[in-house]
Amino acid sequence: MASDILDPISTASEHLFDTITTLEERNKMEEFIVEHITQCSSKNVQIGDFKQGLEWFNVSKPLSLSRDLRGKVVVLDFFTYCCVNCLHILPQLKQLEEQCPVEEGVVVIGVHSAKFDNEKDSANILAAVQRYNISHPVVNDADGTMWHSLGIPCWPTLLILGPNGEALFLLVGESHKHDMFLYVQTALNYYKNEGQIKDHSLPITSQSHIAAEEDRSLLFPGKMACCELSEQNNNSSQNGNNHSGENYTERLAVSDTGHHRIIIFSTSGRIEYVIGGPEPGFVDGAFNEAQFNSPQGLTFHNPNLLYIADTENHAIREINLRTLHVRTLVGTGVQGTDHIGGARLVNQIISSPWDLCLVSSKLLKEPLAPENETAEKDVLLIAMAGLHQIWAFFLSDAVWWKGKMYEAGTCAAIVGTGKEENRNNSYPHAAAFAQPSGLCVVTELQSVFVADSESSSIRRIYLNSGKVAAVVGGDRNPSNLFGFGDQDGKQYDAKLQHPLGVAWNSHNKMLYVADSYNHKLKSINVQTNNCTTVLGTSTRLNSRDAVQLNEPGGLCVSSDGTHIYVADTNNHCIKIVNLETMRINKLIMFLPREEDRLGRSKKSGTVVPTELTINSSGGEITLVLSVTLDEGISLTANAPQKWVVEFPGPSWSASRCAGDYEPETTLKIMVPKQKQASSATFSINYRLYICRDSSECSKLELHIVVTVVYSDLAPDTVIHHFTHAFGQHRM
Repeated sequence: MASDILDPISTASEHLFDTITTLEERNKMEEFIVEHITQCSSKNVQIGDFKQGLEWFNVSKPLSLSRDLRGKVVVLDFFTYCCVNCLHILPQLKQLEEQCPVEEGVVVIGVHSAKFDNEKDSANILAAVQRYNISHPVVNDADGTMWHSLGIPCWPTLLILGPNGEALFLLVGESHKHDMFLYVQTALNYYKNEGQIKDHSLPITSQSHIAAEEDRSLLFPGKMACCELSEQNNNSSQNGNNHSGENYTERLAVSDTGHHRIIIFSTSGRIEYVIGGPEPGFVDGAFNEAQFNSPQGLTFHNPNLLYIADTENHAIREINLRTLHVRTLVGTGVQGTDHIGGARLVNQIISSPWDLCLVSSKLLKEPLAPENETAEKDVLLIAMAGLHQIWAFFLSDAVWWKGKMYEAGTCAAIVGTGKEENRNNSYPHAAAFAQPSGLCVVTELQSVFVADSESSSIRRIYLNSGKVAAVVGGDRNPSNLFGFGDQDGKQYDAKLQHPLGVAWNSHNKMLYVADSYNHKLKSINVQTNNCTTVLGTSTRLNSRDAVQLNEPGGLCVSSDGTHIYVADTNNHCIKIVNLETMRINKLIMFLPREEDRLGRSKKSGTVVPTELTINSSGGEITLVLSVTLDEGISLTANAPQKWVVEFPGPSWSASRCAGDYEPETTLKIMVPKQKQASSATFSINYRLYICRDSSECSKLELHIVVTVVYSDLAPDTVIHHFTHAFGQHRM
């Protein structure tokens, strides 16, 4: 069948639109296309219908080419949701849908043909449909039945059909936007003149938007970054930027990708800044004006300066926490195809930057010495997923490999040919990557580690030479991008599945990996290239099970090396892994109250303090909470009735950190070892919506504030019963 579809117009004339310079040439081209359509119609080469029993998205019932789609020009988009090249054409298809609606005769159908095993799962495809705002119908062809019967060569591939299901055009790969529009519009005009186009609608029920739950602050979070605060920085935060007045030693940031924004927060989850969102855009300026489009990677230059890989804007952005301003450093908002670069600032067009890390150019010129550990980080490395390369943005004048001088503001490719391969080489420009999606620098090893997602491998770039070497995963054959699986082991014997994140722990000298499609956190000994599972199972699970992950996309390690923060992407949350106890908890993010910002009462509603004493080595507190309603008070029907725990830092954890209201709840609080302060405070906060005597309705808040006092003589287990009834107060 594929040989019947592949014809002169679809194989020998790539980018036809780009060759047109005059109206006369366009008319001749349209005549040529019409002649081709006439021949295809006379041959009536039909591709066959969709297999019965397949699962569909964005429609209320399965569609049929012979029934529902008869009378339409149909664009079949053969894609897989991991593929960045497939993502590149989604905006083009969206534009086509807006220009040629279903009722006017054009239908776009996504035929999901999975590369990875994880992508065959309909629940994962649904999440991708929602994440990428796909509004047209999508069918899960999990076994690739249509893909194989047609001989589709690669992702993405577009197959354009006539109103009787006849094959017209095949466009392989991306960068065919103008040809696609020309073919579709010409075919539509042709068949309208033939009276074959029908104006009926389809049973479309879009699933491209997730209605966030009240306590969901994140939507498909992508990447994370951590930055240690000096005492001076922390004092400055308390005096100005840190609205909560909270004393903490680390600042964190997460790319809230689905909300198109960046959130900066403390280790307790208290939000300092929300920048961008909720809609996509490309706007510089003040925090309340700036906009992003599906940002991913981010890295701190210092506690008050943050760089962002603004992925779908194809740009690198800068967030300044002192000036409260966002500016664009590289890119114009338009996807580029340049594989060399060398232009300065916004004059350089780039493609789908996915992650970032900062290095010092001094590492290139001399062996690492103690004084170099604090050297100015003057080169921003970019995992350019859309071009399958590693790029560099030079923040200051720098001499790179082989003595090449780069002027400050220059952005250029430094590693990779641009060909999608898993090719290691001693020469950086002869190596090749397959959608690099995660970066981290290890200063003491003078290396950058890369999560090369499409080859399912972790790779290493030596900063003193540019050499690229294998670490774990993938296949020895550089052309084989199907060497994936889920297997602990050494180098090529270890198998990963589409890893997206890497993070280095300088304290235990381990590299951690977000093995995304295996839903796992793994660790690598980079001296022996041994890979081991840390936590997670190969079955995705939702966020209600705190110890499980669902396509985690990003990681960062706390400055003291005791915790890993995980962007648990498809669970829409951040999880904290305690490396000392191996406990994992969901981080609850919350905005400071207005009273906190004004320095008045820390809590609104009813505040009930209590004090408990525990051993200085830490331990466990069991709280039995009885929170009831007095006679005449009832819960408002269908209103959210919630409670949440606020901890002073990530080393604290609980059996549950949030939940729906129940009259009695038992919590087990894991108290960390005393470090400096003689006491610490956490709280359990209830928010209930109630009605009195079925008439007067209002919101009630209860804050159980527990001060934990450390003592060498106290027990390490404490049981405490707390009772409170709305309408009266008793302990």
